[in-house]
Amino acid sequence: VIMIVISEIHNNMEALKDMVKISNDHMSATIKIPKPDCGKKYSLEYIIAILNVFRVKAGIDKQAIEGIVKNEIYDLEVVVAKGKPAVNGVDGHYEFMFSDKKKKLTPFVNDNGTVEYIGTEEYTMVEVGDLLARYTHATSGEFGFTVDSRILSPRRGRELSPLVGSGFRIINEGTEYRAEISGKLEFTERRIVVSQVLDVNGDVDLARGHIDFNGDVIVRGDVITGMKVKSKGNVSVFGHVEGATIIAGRDIFIKQGMQGKGIGKLEAGGTIKGIFFEKSHLVTKGDVVANVIMDCVVEAKGRVLVEGKHGLILGGKVSSIENITAKTVGNEMEVVTKLSAGVDGAMNLRVAQLMGLIKKVEDEVDLLDRSAKIFERMALVKMTAELEDRRMKIVQVKIIKNAELKQYLQEFEYLMIEVDKGEQATIIIRDLAYRGTRIEIMGQRHNIRDTVRDVIFRIRNNEVIMEGNRA
Repeated sequence: VIMIVISEIHNNMEALKDMVKISNDHMSATIKIPKPDCGKKYSLEYIIAILNVFRVKAGIDKQAIEGIVKNEIYDLEVVVAKGKPAVNGVDGHYEFMFSDKKKKLTPFVNDNGTVEYIGTEEYTMVEVGDLLARYTHATSGEFGFTVDSRILSPRRGRELSPLVGSGFRIINEGTEYRAEISGKLEFTERRIVVSQVLDVNGDVDLARGHIDFNGDVIVRGDVITGMKVKSKGNVSVFGHVEGATIIAGRDIFIKQGMQGKGIGKLEAGGTIKGIFFEKSHLVTKGDVVANVIMDCVVEAKGRVLVEGKHGLILGGKVSSIENITAKTVGNEMEVVTKLSAGVDGAMNLRVAQLMGLIKKVEDEVDLLDRSAKIFERMALVKMTAELEDRRMKIVQVKIIKNAELKQYLQEFEYLMIEVDKGEQATIIIRDLAYRGTRIEIMGQRHNIRDTVRDVIFRIRNNEVIMEGNRA
């Protein structure tokens, strides 16, 4: 039947040639069929055969043709075929999970009512395993076609090269970038760096703002008066420090020294080291190492070593639990210079307080234990809701008291270690200690009334003694 229809169409090509029109882009085709002879009707197959003869073979809309046949639509152009455009592939792209924080310079009110106009420079901080970026691979696109069955090829999406940098790992077939370390995140369109070091290439001043960072901080310039640098790691300043505050979880290193102007302060969990410190307050759980310390307050849980070309401690008060070593202490002007080694009276008082607190809490825990046992025996006979409630309250109080006791015992153990160190504390002066120098070891005092040379001070029989230093 189909062959007969096609043969009939070919025999009438001249009459049918204006029925089918293909758009210039070959993406659509229309048909306009004449009214048939009386008693005749067109069929779906016949109209499709006409389209096929005129090379319209793809994207044929059978529903539109059925509408022509059913509704006897004659002498009107009807779209009966549509091509499908090729859909180009999408290029690969990255989505960054963190925004790029900028420094805030909004003024704020301090606790004392003054207005602070120095902002704190902010950083994007990430933890191990955080998702930093997600990559979506390029797509191939979709093929299209024209109504005359010509295939339209799409443009394939372009893949991007992997991001470069450090401190991250790539997983899930290159689609996820996750932090390998905790630290500061820096990123551009092509690079990710997770660093545990903040490198400040210049001064920490009003323009930059305060610094508060989880990792190490390196300052290539100076730290200006009024500024604050806080780090959970090390802080290294390659310039000098003025009346600023630096707090480090580990070590502090000041290459060009510090002139604190009476307001500068350093706090470290490790060693504080610098060529000189003047009019500054130094507090550390570790050692202090310097060439000159002038008119400072120094509090070190470790040692204080003032050596080098000058090795001078002049003025102020220098305290160390372990020992103090210096080349020269004081000067010919008899400037009062205080050196204190070992534990002070406040620590001894705290030890005594802790002993009393530990005894008190131990007695309370013992009483609670005995009360709990009484309720346990009563439960063997009959345990009412009221008794059970009282028993549970005793258990809860006992948990609180045990936690309190543990805290006191830990502090007591720590302080006893410090006391043991303090009992071995010494103060060594390798060259001169001038009149005006005041020595204190384990709370016992000794004033130097005449200049002495190359001596060592230690505690013996609860008294400070001075000996020649043979080391």
